[in-house]
Amino acid sequence: MPTTLNPAEMSWDDIKALVASLAVQSAETDRRMQETDRRMKELQRQLGGLGNRLGQFVQDMVEPAVVRLFQAQGIPVHQVRRQGALGGGGGDGGAGGGGALRGAAGTVCAGAGG
Repeated sequence: MPTTLNPAEMSWDDIKALVASLAVQSAETDRRMQETDRRMKELQRQLGGLGNRLGQFVQDMVEPAVVRLFQAQGIPVHQVRRQGALGGGGGDGGAGGGGALRGAAGTVCAGAGG
């Protein structure tokens, strides 16, 4: 293959060799892109799991403290309901995080709703 890419100086064999070389490079690029996509999906899955575990940890730490804070203010807490990652959304224990504390005067929302 020539050292310069001046088309006027390239022979037909040089052009064929260049096209073949580009085809090999393109196939390698495609393979690398597929590998990158696979790695990105795996990373997203791992980060999602980590986020869920972190959210559960925060809920486990905050819930008792919130109950104590309400009780310290004279607000009785009779029930604590969590919304988790399972089931549907909309306050039935479904996706969205957050939860509710049910006291004598009704429901007090705590956390992030979904």
